[in-house]
Amino acid sequence: ANAYDPVIWPDAPEAHKKYMTALRAYLKDEYGSSWAIQGYEGILALAAGIKKANSFDTEKVSKAMLDLTFETPIGPQTIRAKDHSADRGQFWGKIVRTDKYPFPVMENVAYTDSKPFMD
Repeated sequence: ANAYDPVIWPDAPEAHKKYMTALRAYLKDEYGSSWAIQGYEGILALAAGIKKANSFDTEKVSKAMLDLTFETPIGPQTIRAKDHSADRGQFWGKIVRTDKYPFPVMENVAYTDSKPFMD
């Protein structure tokens, strides 16, 4: 199976662990949400575009975001100028039930980089 963001990811980078700790605290939830990161990364991209443009002007920000690389909890992402797509990969692993969690989790989480498949 695949996911945008595994809630349970033992080998996650430190930035992702920090993000999930903050998310769980904010939501007052033991596990957090796998959907929240999409909105968070969108805001990170917009903030990076505003910073690069040094403006809130729509046209300037839009142009600044072309080929813009910005940091996320899972690592850097780039918005490609040629098609405005972010080079965000997917997480893959086997979905299993375990006694540790009240829901199925992804086992042996692996991040698949999208760049080799985008052209």
